Amino acid sequence: MPANPQKTSLWRTALIRTAAAAVACAIIVGGMSAVDTNRAYAIGLSADRYKSAVDQFHNDRVRVYGSVAVANAAAASAQKTLDSSAGKVLTEATRTALAETIQQVRKAAAKANRQANHADDGVDAAEKTADFQQPDAYAAAAERFGSIHLTGVADLADAQQKLTAASTAVTSAVDAWTKEQARIAAEKAAADAAARAAAEAAAAAAAADAAEENDGTGEYDGTGEYDGTGEYDAPTAGESGGGAEHDEGVWTYGWQGEIDACNGSVNVTAKYGTTAIAEHWSCGGSSFPTWPGATVRVHGAGVDGLYRVEGVVAHLSVSRNTTADVPHGYDLVYQTCLGGSSENMIIVGMTRIG
Repeated sequence: MPANPQKTSLWRTALIRTAAAAVACAIIVGGMSAVDTNRAYAIGLSADRYKSAVDQFHNDRVRVYGSVAVANAAAASAQKTLDSSAGKVLTEATRTALAETIQQVRKAAAKANRQANHADDGVDAAEKTADFQQPDAYAAAAERFGSIHLTGVADLADAQQKLTAASTAVTSAVDAWTKEQARIAAEKAAADAAARAAAEAAAAAAAADAAEENDGTGEYDGTGEYDGTGEYDAPTAGESGGGAEHDEGVWTYGWQGEIDACNGSVNVTAKYGTTAIAEHWSCGGSSFPTWPGATVRVHGAGVDGLYRVEGVVAHLSVSRNTTADVPHGYDLVYQTCLGGSSENMIIVGMTRIG
């Protein structure tokens, strides 16, 4: 901490008054002999030099304390920049550099402050030992003051500039991080929008295809496909039949691994808590009828039967929903991901009719 300025002023005033009294005493006592006159002059000159040395030391010390205060304030401001940037930079390089600069400045400020305080203690000792009735005593004391060099403050000469540069680098790094987050968000939004558009287009295409299949000009008994000649071919193995518009094979019981095998639908009742089958969009889900009234022939894995589609009864997202959100109350539900996006899963409800 800075030395007490009132204390410093008092002993400086006392010393100067002592010097003046010594000059007056030299003039009054013993008359105005040449020896006395020379001695008085020497004391006065030495006292002036002593006062100049004291003033210089005092001014130097004040400048040190001022530099210390400025450096500490700048370090505190830089610390706020460092704290507020946590988790908001792409790399830690600039934050590490700023932290090191703050530490260096604070160490230099503490060193300069200790040095100034120690020098002040030395001045107090000089006051007690000097004989201010002799010119040589003033000269020795002045030399003592002149030999005090507060060199520690030199390390603070560019403290503000270093802290400002390091803080600016961190601010720029935060700006870069912010722009990157905005880019990522925009990219994700675009991808989500594209996925939704693709899913909607696929659903519309599937509906259009289904409508076209049922819009022949010949007679249709629901058991074959229209061949464009006015006649419908009989269904082949694996195709729909028995009056159904779609044939769905369920090849096994299981979960994600079996679904990924792409061999057909998988009975996932154990996972969903209601009678359910699931299939990837690219493995057959894109052709599964979703419009109300469509008929589906299901065979395999314990869910054989003819079902009537009640429509899409739920839209679920893997990031927002769980299997607990799968609708209950249907004889069978079918799940697939529109366009292959797990953020837009559809659940088709069905009622058994045969």
